[in-house]
Amino acid sequence: MKTDQIRAILDANHGRQVSVKFTKKSGEIRTLKFRPDDYLPTKGIGRKSPEDMFTVVDAEIRQWRSFKVEQVISIVVNSCTHEFH
Repeated sequence: MKTDQIRAILDANHGRQVSVKFTKKSGEIRTLKFRPDDYLPTKGIGRKSPEDMFTVVDAEIRQWRSFKVEQVISIVVNSCTHEFH
């Protein structure tokens, strides 16, 4: 399952910068850089969130951003690219 694969990549790379390329709702392709240490499951906000959502702190603007698993195109960590189709 894609969710488990992405979670495993993030969990295995705490302390390293990760780059995730995904498609936004608008159809625009976005690249988000963050450290998995700043990853939090989306919860505790008074409503049930999908398990396929990741919420992270954008390393460039230091603001919370979210992305859905099904929108992920690739993850780059430590010069290694993991592609999802």
